[in-house]
Amino acid sequence: MKMMRVNLLLMTLFGGMFAWSQPANDGCTQAIPICPSVSLTASNQSATSTVCPDCEDDFTFCFSGDNSVWFTFQTNATGGTVSVDFSNLNFVIQANRGNLLQATILQATVPCDASSYTAIGNCEIGAGANFSLVATGLLPLTTYYVVVNGALNGGATL
Repeated sequence: MKMMRVNLLLMTLFGGMFAWSQPANDGCTQAIPICPSVSLTASNQSATSTVCPDCEDDFTFCFSGDNSVWFTFQTNATGGTVSVDFSNLNFVIQANRGNLLQATILQATVPCDASSYTAIGNCEIGAGANFSLVATGLLPLTTYYVVVNGALNGGATL
């Protein structure tokens, strides 16, 4: 099995008093496709949280889906292992804002339906520096999601 490596550069995370628009991938249905060996710059600045039962952000595998941004990828015909690498993290420093991330890889038997999600691979909680999400044994020709959201730390509140 081949290993697919995906790079994400996450920048400008968790600001607050500025007029930021919602990111394009604020919801699961707008997940940005990620590709092997292609870096992507992204932000969760002004991402929203869907608050309703079984909505796309209604999960608590290792964290709850607040201020989430979504990415997606599809495995090739052989499936296998994936590593999604996060690097060059850059947080907007403001009072009462978090400066950590939470992230995981999800499989959804029904696209963007939280009741069908299964968390696969590792789960990062409170990452403030470079990290990777790794999942093994992925099914061939299957769509997966990477969900990333900000983490509260040090008494920060949203």
